[in-house]
Amino acid sequence: MASEGKIKIQCSECGQQFDIDPELMGRLVECGECQHHFHVDSSCILKQSMRHYPGEKVGDLSMFSKKIPEMETSGPVGFRTVAYEQQVDPNDVMPLGAKRLVCIFAGIIVALVVVLIFVFGNDPAKRAGLMLDVGNDKRYILCGFAALISSMLLIYGFRKKRLAGVILSLLIAGGLLSLPTFYPAYFSPASNQEIAAPQDQPDQELDERKSQLRYKSSIGYGPVETAIANYGADSVVAIVLLESRLEFLDTVKSYLSEGLQAQAMPKDFAGSSRNVDGRKVDLVLYTNIGVSFDEAAEVCQGFGKVVNQYPELRVIEVEVNPSDLVTRKASILSDENSIDFYNANYKELSHIDPERQLAAIRRLGAAKQVGRRADVVNLLLRRLSEDSYPYKVDIVKTLMNWTMPEDNAGAVVKKVADKVVELNLPMPDIYVEYLIEHNEPKIGDILIYTWKKDPAVSEPMMVRGGERSEMALVEALPRLEKKYMKSAANILRRIGTKSSVPALQEMLERADESAKPAIETAIDAMKTRG
Repeated sequence: MASEGKIKIQCSECGQQFDIDPELMGRLVECGECQHHFHVDSSCILKQSMRHYPGEKVGDLSMFSKKIPEMETSGPVGFRTVAYEQQVDPNDVMPLGAKRLVCIFAGIIVALVVVLIFVFGNDPAKRAGLMLDVGNDKRYILCGFAALISSMLLIYGFRKKRLAGVILSLLIAGGLLSLPTFYPAYFSPASNQEIAAPQDQPDQELDERKSQLRYKSSIGYGPVETAIANYGADSVVAIVLLESRLEFLDTVKSYLSEGLQAQAMPKDFAGSSRNVDGRKVDLVLYTNIGVSFDEAAEVCQGFGKVVNQYPELRVIEVEVNPSDLVTRKASILSDENSIDFYNANYKELSHIDPERQLAAIRRLGAAKQVGRRADVVNLLLRRLSEDSYPYKVDIVKTLMNWTMPEDNAGAVVKKVADKVVELNLPMPDIYVEYLIEHNEPKIGDILIYTWKKDPAVSEPMMVRGGERSEMALVEALPRLEKKYMKSAANILRRIGTKSSVPALQEMLERADESAKPAIETAIDAMKTRG
């Protein structure tokens, strides 16, 4: 039961009951058990019951007892009054109202709408979208205004946790203000053209200079100007790759280094600040090139489409074609029974990656049948004629089974072999075997050069050369060193005819004792032939 003059209330949170003064009606109180704050009203007041239950304490009935209880006294008891002096702010304990929740959601939605506009409203490739012809200054204004509105709504909405609202506002504002960096401005063709009045020629020239300055700034032209000053304009070319992917850059640079005959490693400059009409670009700079500007443009067509050429700036814009750079299915390239086998490998022969060219050359060389023969042979012969092409040996191995007399491939192979003789390099056996197998005439110098490099190993090859080897040896006998005489006699013993006996008899007079038996045996064998 409530004490006299008190009312009994119950905490709406934990159910704890306690007595309070009637003056607290309608006031905000705190539960001593769970610290929950609630208002004292009729919903929390417990109704008094006149019933008593076992164990319930009731008033003292000692006055009705005949026995007078013993009086016990004790020492003085000290009391200390406890009071809550702190003032409770209702805003700290009351839940967020509907108005503040709406502000929080509105702030987030404002930021989200701007992000969606930038993500889905940008299409630089098709020159379309909501952000077409919207300059970077206007983009920053839009993002700044959206960041301000969103921040104000969020800070107002987070009444209880104001610090969390400030931090969230800063994060959203930073994200919004970074959008123009990732989605730069791009314009329609009509907006890019600055049309001047025909009668105002000076203004038109000024506009053209301004346009060129803007273009140079957009691609980061500074390193190109420095290279031109150091090496000269004819030795420098800058390739601007539009929308290229990082994984293709090394392949493109390797291909360009070979095609441009550059004597120095290229320098590439990439970054989000470099863009042409809103399209990200990579600038690759080559110095000391060995081709003309027009030839450089033709080289670039091997991996994409040449969009623009600026000879006065020494700049070539190329739109990279990913289909020329991605790997084809291995099943098509390796399955000779596939209808696309020869077409696919023929395309691989022109790929910008040299390793893939080599793989295609070897696959075609191992093929049991010949398909698309004329196209393959013409392309291989064109590669074989390039001085710096690294896979000439593999090409000649493939040509061994692919060429026919009308292809005139023997002349190309002979020219390559003559270059080896001229540079005094090791002669690949496949060159000589091809020339012998395809009956290429006038190969005596090549046969003698190859034989002298290693007589013991090259004797079987000279024997396969037949009459051409005999003629080449007979012509070389008068000037032949003694160390080659025994090997020459062994070859002529197997392929020589009676007409070559006088030349061998003349060599016998100059030979040393170790070579004379071999020469005499060769003369006897040759006299028996016609």
